[in-house]
Amino acid sequence: MITAAQVEPVVPAPPAPRRRRVRWGQVAAAVALPLLLVLLWQVSAWIVQPREWILPSPATIASTGWDVRERLWYHAQWTILITIVGFALATVVGCLLAGVAGSFYHPAATAMLADLYPGQRGRALGLAAVGASVGFWAGP
Repeated sequence: MITAAQVEPVVPAPPAPRRRRVRWGQVAAAVALPLLLVLLWQVSAWIVQPREWILPSPATIASTGWDVRERLWYHAQWTILITIVGFALATVVGCLLAGVAGSFYHPAATAMLADLYPGQRGRALGLAAVGASVGFWAGP
């Protein structure tokens, strides 16, 4: 015979995560608002007829962009390449500067941190370096 003390209580399973419902009204508004603004811009360009070099219409911008698409793609490739090279150089220079700045950390403090955390010396020194750099940039 099974007693009440031998029966384990039944723990209900946690509810399944609810899927987020797509609110089609918000999606339609997010798509319609920019389209309405461009339409308003086009209509105002037809009515007011400003000089093309001051405020070109969206249709003029689109046709010019289509006409010079080869040149735009050529210049976009160079811009992307220069941006990647700039990020790479900034990373290298930043790491070098961090290494130089980290070498100015007081030797006694470095030894103390290494002795305080013998099992995780690298992590302790890394956290100290992060804290020092945050203090350097956010400090007075």
